[in-house]
Amino acid sequence: MNQLERIYRIDALLQTGKCIPLSRMEEEMEKSRSSIKRDIQYMRDYFDAPIIYNKQNHCYRYDADAGSFELPGFWLSQTELYALRLLQEVTDTEEKAAMAPFLVPVREKLDKALAKLGHDPGLIARCIQVMPVYQRQLERPVFSAVCKALLQAQVLDIRYHGRGEDKIENRRIHPQKLIQYQINWYLVAHCELRKELRTFSMDRISVMALPGLPAELIDPKKIKEHTESGFGIFAGKAENTAFLRFYQPNARWVKDEKWHKNQMTRWDGDTLILSLPYNSSTELVREILRHGPGVKVESPESLKKEVVEALQKSLGNYEV
Repeated sequence: MNQLERIYRIDALLQTGKCIPLSRMEEEMEKSRSSIKRDIQYMRDYFDAPIIYNKQNHCYRYDADAGSFELPGFWLSQTELYALRLLQEVTDTEEKAAMAPFLVPVREKLDKALAKLGHDPGLIARCIQVMPVYQRQLERPVFSAVCKALLQAQVLDIRYHGRGEDKIENRRIHPQKLIQYQINWYLVAHCELRKELRTFSMDRISVMALPGLPAELIDPKKIKEHTESGFGIFAGKAENTAFLRFYQPNARWVKDEKWHKNQMTRWDGDTLILSLPYNSSTELVREILRHGPGVKVESPESLKKEVVEALQKSLGNYEV
């Protein structure tokens, strides 16, 4: 009987409302006194189980004054469930699975744990779907080489095809952090050509070589400022604040969304004012346009002008 099974058995005994002697638990579970005590302490620490010890009768019971208690029937958080579903996706498809030989045993252990909790592991695959909308294709050799350079703190020589200017350049970069943002992967690295931190879209990278040189590691505070200061993946240090007014019904949706960790929202009548920091306006303009007539830029004027110009260009694509 493993620990999970013992915990459920201890719970079943205590749910009878009786005070259960430690000797009975030892006998039923065929475990030592110290093991049972560790299980009970585990239940207290991780599940807040209100287990109290009766010194006079040398037995354990649930504290009736604490109210009813139940062990969680499903011990996965939404993040863990999402990770498990992704693990299933990866290991189900050989062409995706560069890490499949290592991940399959992990998945098998997780499946066994779910089964012992009374859940069908296959049910997750049947009932929960991950839909990677707008996902761009990433070559496995590129991902592997970048991870190697990142984890071994090595310089990486790449060829980068930027979408904005449709220009191909050779770069020597010092990888700092790999980020998944809206289902796609990005590499934050110090670029020797630009002499600053840059964010590279992984699907636009072609790896040329790992020259075996040590990478220069940037202060984590600078990396955090580069990646988290403003809105979007190509954020940079935020130097502007956008004020957006959302009209109904869009306002009800945006009220529950997190665009940035430092955003602020307030109601103005039935419209919602959202303020958030940004540096590069490209992604923010795109997000504003997604809401169409449901949003208006209040300030700054430069952002308002960009949105108006984008709308005029869009209208020019139609004969009206």
